[in-house]
Amino acid sequence: MNKTKKGNRYTGPVEPSEFCWGKGILRYVRKHAGLGIKEMACGYYPDGKIMFEYPMHMRQLNGVGRMFYHNGMKKKEEPYRQGRLDGVVSFWDEHGQLRKRETYVLGSRHGLSVEWNDSGKFVQQELFLRGRDVPEGLNQWIARTPINAEHVIGVKNIEVRRIFLQELGYERLLAGVEYKILHQDGTQALVRIDLSDREESIVLVKVKCPSTGAFYVLRVPQEMRTVREAVAWTFGLGEAEYHPLMES
Repeated sequence: MNKTKKGNRYTGPVEPSEFCWGKGILRYVRKHAGLGIKEMACGYYPDGKIMFEYPMHMRQLNGVGRMFYHNGMKKKEEPYRQGRLDGVVSFWDEHGQLRKRETYVLGSRHGLSVEWNDSGKFVQQELFLRGRDVPEGLNQWIARTPINAEHVIGVKNIEVRRIFLQELGYERLLAGVEYKILHQDGTQALVRIDLSDREESIVLVKVKCPSTGAFYVLRVPQEMRTVREAVAWTFGLGEAEYHPLMES
């Protein structure tokens, strides 16, 4: 976006003109919809190919903005809410390979920033915590290895564990740790992963989708005792109310 300069410092974004021309070529246009309340800010390369498009609302960036390479491939995608980054920001190279991903919460980096090389191989990662210091030594521990079950089990900070679980997923966690089967119903199972004496265990239900046959894993409350009860809970139902044959 256009910005003003004061010496060598940027003083912030400036509302662009309706149309911006350079050497006789249209470089930028802001498209209006409904009295100008909802808008789309767009920029173009000299030959007219799209360079960027960012949705706006009430003169603030709002929605998922995108930048493009000259060849049309997506370069960057970033979600905004009321003018602040909020969500996962992704970067690609000119060939469409994802190269970096980072997460923001209301304008602050919060979560993992992960980088890959041009072959898609993991390179490095770093953890950010909004408004708080990252536990000492944590980034050195995780820097060169993708998040795995050992990281999830080994970290003591609850918020960090939540971020690691979100990155890893319960399916991969279950494949990488020891667990106790609480109840089994055919190929489906209710399991518990114990962390430590002072921490709440992770209880998961592994279920099979009746339409696709694929297995998926969901976290459920500690008090679940059977697979049926746990699956019913995921639908907001009691065990007596859940009728899987009717649902399928």
